[in-house]
Amino acid sequence: MLVAYRFPGAWLFALPACLPALNLSPWTGWVGIEELDLFLLATVSAGYARLADGGAQRPPPLSRRGRAVLLAVAGLTFTALWRGVADAGGWHLGWFQGYTEPLNSLRVGKSTLHALLLLPLLRFAWFADRERAFRRFALGMLAGAAVVTLAVLWERAAFPGLLNGVSPYRTVALFWEMHIGGAAIDAYIVLCTPFVAWALWVARGKWQWAAAALFALVWAYACLTTFSRGAYVGVAVALLVLGLQLPSALGRRWANAAHALAFVLGAALLLGLVLDGWGYGAAGLALVALGAAYWLRWRALAVRRQRTLAAGLLGLALIFEAVVMLGPDSFMSSRLAKSSLDYESRTAHWRRGIDLLHGPGDWLFGLGLGRLPAHYDRFAPRGEFSGSALWQAGPDGSGHARMAGPRSRQGLGGRFGLTQRVPLQAAYRMRLDLRVTQPATVFVRVCESHLLYDRACQAALIQVAPSTGAVEWQPRQFPLTGPGLNAGRWFAPRQAVLTVSVLNVGGAVDIDNVALAAPGGQQLLANGDFSAGLAHWLPAAQSYFVPWHIDNLFLELLIERGIVGAMLLMGLTAAALWRLLRQAEPGDTRAPFIAASLCGVLCLGLISSVLDVPRVALLLALLLAMGSNARLRQV
Repeated sequence: MLVAYRFPGAWLFALPACLPALNLSPWTGWVGIEELDLFLLATVSAGYARLADGGAQRPPPLSRRGRAVLLAVAGLTFTALWRGVADAGGWHLGWFQGYTEPLNSLRVGKSTLHALLLLPLLRFAWFADRERAFRRFALGMLAGAAVVTLAVLWERAAFPGLLNGVSPYRTVALFWEMHIGGAAIDAYIVLCTPFVAWALWVARGKWQWAAAALFALVWAYACLTTFSRGAYVGVAVALLVLGLQLPSALGRRWANAAHALAFVLGAALLLGLVLDGWGYGAAGLALVALGAAYWLRWRALAVRRQRTLAAGLLGLALIFEAVVMLGPDSFMSSRLAKSSLDYESRTAHWRRGIDLLHGPGDWLFGLGLGRLPAHYDRFAPRGEFSGSALWQAGPDGSGHARMAGPRSRQGLGGRFGLTQRVPLQAAYRMRLDLRVTQPATVFVRVCESHLLYDRACQAALIQVAPSTGAVEWQPRQFPLTGPGLNAGRWFAPRQAVLTVSVLNVGGAVDIDNVALAAPGGQQLLANGDFSAGLAHWLPAAQSYFVPWHIDNLFLELLIERGIVGAMLLMGLTAAALWRLLRQAEPGDTRAPFIAASLCGVLCLGLISSVLDVPRVALLLALLLAMGSNARLRQV
């Protein structure tokens, strides 16, 4: 708050720079509320206090149309929030509520509320010096991309291996929202990629350009290791839009270089998609052809030949990187082989999501923010959760966790659990109290894990039967068995995660007084008695994420916000893109990068959900606001 008050424009850098690290869910257990909320409230408080001092020059007032749009967005957001909370049972909020409870509506809607709170600060900064404001934001996006890249490098080195493109392991970096799957890192990468290209375009000296090029190579690695077809297409579209727009923004002498760079980068991605059928021979021929094309373009240019040649070499290096990671034997090849089956299952998933809408109210205004998972679990055929974990208050003010397995599908057993990060030890001994009303099978394991994939594990299987007579707590104590866990190398240490799951269909168990001990007797768990709710415990799914996401941005808008909300937000996006693509002022160096990010994420949204990840949705909202403010006299 002190920094934001003293330097009013610093938040434009600090927010995107810190955003990838502003979620500590695996350690706190917070799902609906996160560290980003505290950061934003501090920023807004300091910013408004500074504006109240009257030191800044006021921007021109919003036009009548601008005020109408702003009120419509706010009104429909609050309507969808109210419908969501009412559908979930009312305003009985709790710190550790999950995806079927009222707090989830606030979790999904808060990115729009945050953007509305930041809008006055953005307009003041944009009016004072929009070039400086954009530069700060772009540098913040680069800093955030660097944080994500370092996390990706650590994750790959610690678990599958830096050059391992064969193992079925998809990178998640610091996007802990993916404990229930989703496309958080995909959307973030698509939004950030144009700003990585921006670093290349604005680099003044050779060393600056070389540093930007090196980072682009590492960033491409982060993109490739997501093994996400949607991310690849979104990045390709973003770069294509950027290449088509930059010549008009920077002058004719950049036209050939911009088109060639967009062509080479797009070809790198397309090449990776066809490698499983054409092999490395086709890749070599493509490299020769692209190199020859770039050499001809270089010969045709009369100026800036060195920069053009360097851009061509960078493009070829990116293609080579794609070939290495996406070769015929890679994990991506197996994903591509299943594309037709994936599309069929995805379209069936979309139909089941649309079928959740009943009556004119649902179609016009949606089910309410954050209500898709609960409705899909209850009403979609075979759309049940793989398990659940809730906190239950006890009569004496204490509490315990109640865990359940799948309702009817045995194949989903063990794909959901209550997790906590623990120190990695050679062996573990477990103690916990269990209470059931019918037989249940509990699976306990400690694994080398980051989030979605387990490596080596030590585990125990517990069969629990109801006590004779009254329902009573049953203490259990047992060692975990399995191979020894490996801490990894010093520069890429591995983490250990405790997971407690219920395996049997219809099984439910109350859990309390959980203790995990190292060989020396050291206690490793926090809040094992659940006296602080689910603090330090994070419910997480593995390999099955269907009920939590509709996997389509446009259906996401329709189902939760209705036709009215979807048309308003898509109309606002279309207007912003029209302004950016068609009405950008000559020499405007901001519009192409904002437009490229928006176009890329819209293409990703054809096969992925975006707005159910608050951190990513906030970036999208800020870029949309910048696009709408592209020319202040029209605001």
